[in-house]
Amino acid sequence: MTSPTSHDFGTLPFKDLLSLNQLNRSHIDKIFATAAELKKNRELHDQVLKGKKLAMIFEKDSLRTRFTFDVGMQDMGGHAVFMDHRDARIGSRESIKDVAKNLERWFHGIVARTFKHRVLTELSEHSSVPVINGLSDYLHPCQALADTFTLHEKWGGDFQGKKIVFVGDGNNT
Repeated sequence: MTSPTSHDFGTLPFKDLLSLNQLNRSHIDKIFATAAELKKNRELHDQVLKGKKLAMIFEKDSLRTRFTFDVGMQDMGGHAVFMDHRDARIGSRESIKDVAKNLERWFHGIVARTFKHRVLTELSEHSSVPVINGLSDYLHPCQALADTFTLHEKWGGDFQGKKIVFVGDGNNT
């Protein structure tokens, strides 16, 4: 039996998640299998991220994205630190490169919710730790994955013949 802290969910072949265009069907299947396992056996994974810290830089207000990353880190033994737009001001007070270089020294990952997708790509370019797109003017891959996972659970993974209508902000996909 595997100990609660030695789970290997596999890795994806890229450091950052900025766009769903990075993912193929195999990647999505792996993400969904991991999500299902974490959801089914929460208590077995409560220390998977022990000692890990996540920087959450949000230029835009958030409810679901902020809390799901924060609670997810806590539930798996990690710690999230939140910076809102009044603290961050990425690219104005400090360069994006400087922010990336400092955050990579203190954190194991960065989630950024930005007005400009360019900020995410520059953070990614200058940071050695993973950068996750928590919403930009271009995309919201975490929300799209969460919504698709919900449909996957509801429909048993069979999307054949299903019609989906999206209502909301155009970049929330």
